[in-house]
Amino acid sequence: MRDERTTVRSSAAQFRRLALILVAITSPFAAAPAGAEEASTSNYRSLGYDISWPQCGESYPVTPMGHAVVGVNGGRAFTRNLCLRSQWRWARAAMEEPAVYINLNMPGVPAVPSTSGPAGFCESHNPYCRAHNFGYAAARHAVAYARSQGVASSTYWLDVETMNAWSEDTVENAQVIQGALNYLEQQGFRVGVYSTPYQWTVIAGGYSPGLPVWTAGAVDFADARSRCHADYAFGGGAVVMVQWVDGFDRNWVCTPPEPRGFERLRPPTGNR
Repeated sequence: MRDERTTVRSSAAQFRRLALILVAITSPFAAAPAGAEEASTSNYRSLGYDISWPQCGESYPVTPMGHAVVGVNGGRAFTRNLCLRSQWRWARAAMEEPAVYINLNMPGVPAVPSTSGPAGFCESHNPYCRAHNFGYAAARHAVAYARSQGVASSTYWLDVETMNAWSEDTVENAQVIQGALNYLEQQGFRVGVYSTPYQWTVIAGGYSPGLPVWTAGAVDFADARSRCHADYAFGGGAVVMVQWVDGFDRNWVCTPPEPRGFERLRPPTGNR
């Protein structure tokens, strides 16, 4: 992973500031360190990787590692990471339960589910309704595919990046995200968002779902550690994990995390 006005709220909205399983890491192990500072025993439990379709046919990061995140789709909604099964098998070598992420984007040509769904039957002049239904259906499609590949994770991250296609209308884009969020929460998953403050503002404007934040853009390990604070948060959430690139996408789990990301810690419910 590089580099609505109708807001339909799920009955599981209380999960939005959950402490993700991902950040409750206690293992003294992690991936092979790239530098002396990373090699500190106190850092092992907070280091990990994320991989997805770009790593198909390539080698995966070495194990053991503290945590892992795997992409479910092939970079866009309603696509598939064809290596998901093998990558999930790799991720299970992590010391903590792996997480997954799904890419989101705006609805395209009306060939994908968007005219009907939880927001109702959408009139042609109501893009917000269609966007919400699209996001909901995209998340449902991703979860179904993940399950078919043997994936059993309680944590889903929503990948929101400008490299994907989005509307110039941030309210429409926010409805896509909200729709996906609603489906995942209804299924009992813990949900967080991956982006950067800049990209989130460009795509979703002032939309603030208050979810735990996985922020990108750090240049190295030291920079990643320095970004565990509100300056790098977005969408009303708190930073719980920071990504940088060093051969593979690497991640630092903020320790201790900002309290706002964890104030509603509750066990997940629903079906997985």
